[in-house]
Amino acid sequence: MHQSGGADSRRSRFSMDMPFFLCMALTGFSNMFVNINASKITASWFEQEKLGILMGIFAFCGQLPGAFATATTAVLFDSRTSAFIVSAIFCISVFVLWLFFVKDKPEDTMEEREKIDQENQPSIGDSLKVVLSNKGIWLVSICIMMALGSTVTLSTFMPMALQTMYGIDLKVCGTIASMLTLGNCIGSITGPIVFSKIKNVKVFVSGAAVLSFAGIIMC
Repeated sequence: MHQSGGADSRRSRFSMDMPFFLCMALTGFSNMFVNINASKITASWFEQEKLGILMGIFAFCGQLPGAFATATTAVLFDSRTSAFIVSAIFCISVFVLWLFFVKDKPEDTMEEREKIDQENQPSIGDSLKVVLSNKGIWLVSICIMMALGSTVTLSTFMPMALQTMYGIDLKVCGTIASMLTLGNCIGSITGPIVFSKIKNVKVFVSGAAVLSFAGIIMC
């Protein structure tokens, strides 16, 4: 009887949390969809030499509100519902602004570039063959997977760990956790600048890995 009650309780909790998980999945999908195509959109407007710092600025603009939200959500909102309503308002606002102001390509070169794109556009199958056969892409993908896995795990569980292990107030825990996102903001701007000076991928990535490892050990 007790086990049956526990199972019913878990099913009820799962049904309550399912919309939350679905919202998180949709939000993550939209974020990554934009991030993946950001370089392509930016390349339509600027020269290739400027893409590094421009993508850094793009990442900075995405990380800075994240740091602010992480630090203030527990303070400003007393429920999950109110936090998601405000998030929805921001998402709708961004969607409207995107429809009105964002253009794929400059108007003066749009027709010419579209013609070139149509002539040189490879098929999806050919593109996948090139990508999947490139060892460098696999290596970078694995590195990003490990880096994101460690940082997301750290930022997700840090507030709970600080509250459980040290008894720190949950609102203060959110502010401390936002420091990780703030570091991402700084790295987004300084990373392209440092790489332009070093111009050595192995040295740059090794240095970034050492800094990340040292930071996680210190935590």
